[in-house]
Amino acid sequence: MTLSCTPLTPTIGATIEGVDLRDPLSDATAQEVHAALMRHRVVFFTDQSLSPSQQAARAGQFGRLRVATRSAFEVSDEAKEIAIIEYNRERPPNVNHYHPDGIFRRVPEFAAMLYASEVPQAGGDTLFVNMHAAYEGLSDDLRRYVDAKQASHDFMKLHG
Repeated sequence: MTLSCTPLTPTIGATIEGVDLRDPLSDATAQEVHAALMRHRVVFFTDQSLSPSQQAARAGQFGRLRVATRSAFEVSDEAKEIAIIEYNRERPPNVNHYHPDGIFRRVPEFAAMLYASEVPQAGGDTLFVNMHAAYEGLSDDLRRYVDAKQASHDFMKLHG
């Protein structure tokens, strides 16, 4: 099976069609999805209807999953790897800043798999950034300056 992959912008994002994520992916399809993710940095699958266990199973085809904890979000009773992010008037977002997911961990995740079950008509945006393209777009002087720096990713400095 060959999937359809349509780029969304010149630097990031593509839509993948022709894949039903409810079913296990063949090795060939999983390789095509992985290649699209590496090329486009983020991929979107439209018109999917997944249970938490199906989402965990598909994500698990691409690497080891981390069991979620009840620190910032609820955890799915059906799949302990799935954190449930629910925002509404009573539960407004508590993270409204740019952050790469899990960067503070000793071994950060390879990727994140998000599933939107309800999408607001306005707002609620999740933004994606191609940091490779941003780095490549720097001037030589600024790239040399950045190359000489080190970053400290400390969860408690941000949320402590």
